[in-house]
Amino acid sequence: MGDQMILSTYPRLGAAISALALLTACAGTSGSSTPEGDLAQMLVDNAQAIADLENEQGNTRTTMPTSGSATYTGTVTAWVADNDTATNARVFAGEAEMTARFTNAGGSVTGRFDNFLAKDDVNKFALGNAIGAGDEAGVRDLLDGFSQADGSLTLSNGAIAAAEFTADLSGTLTHDGDRIAFGGTGEGQFVGRNAEGAKFYGSTTATGGGNQITITENGAGRVGEVYANTTR
Repeated sequence: MGDQMILSTYPRLGAAISALALLTACAGTSGSSTPEGDLAQMLVDNAQAIADLENEQGNTRTTMPTSGSATYTGTVTAWVADNDTATNARVFAGEAEMTARFTNAGGSVTGRFDNFLAKDDVNKFALGNAIGAGDEAGVRDLLDGFSQADGSLTLSNGAIAAAEFTADLSGTLTHDGDRIAFGGTGEGQFVGRNAEGAKFYGSTTATGGGNQITITENGAGRVGEVYANTTR
């Protein structure tokens, strides 16, 4: 696959996203403390879960619910760097929860990303490559060097259209004395034959859909990406 933050999980959202990384999903409890070893298992075990959903779906369209709601739980990763050419970055990994409320017209999405671990000045591709290779021991070794990042990120104003959605991202994470603030709008997609999975992606580079997030570190502009994959 070459160096990627994570193996691609957005093939149906266009080329801008399809070149990007896979964040694995897993059923978990958002708001709980996640030791490094547990998070490593979550990331690796569920990379296959998302792949299975998309492989099973193939080229068929996702059948979207038209009523009711569903809670999706899983994991989130992100990287934040000084510029687009930097190989090293501050890398985050944590837990994700998204709630979709379905209607005939589409529906809405909200979410929360929290329980983050992070490390600064590391290769932004290393964690994703280990996840994509199914190397749980390698992921655990990488996370052992991470430390807690305080704060959480929120998804709001999410609007579903067909099997895709847009949502606003906001919140601040504090790590090693630095404040990393997120804003703007990202986009996502429901996957599986019956919307069993949901993914969110945000980038400081505008996506094919024209959506873009913002990231600052102690008030200075930064570049980066956020990925969340979840299942119900």
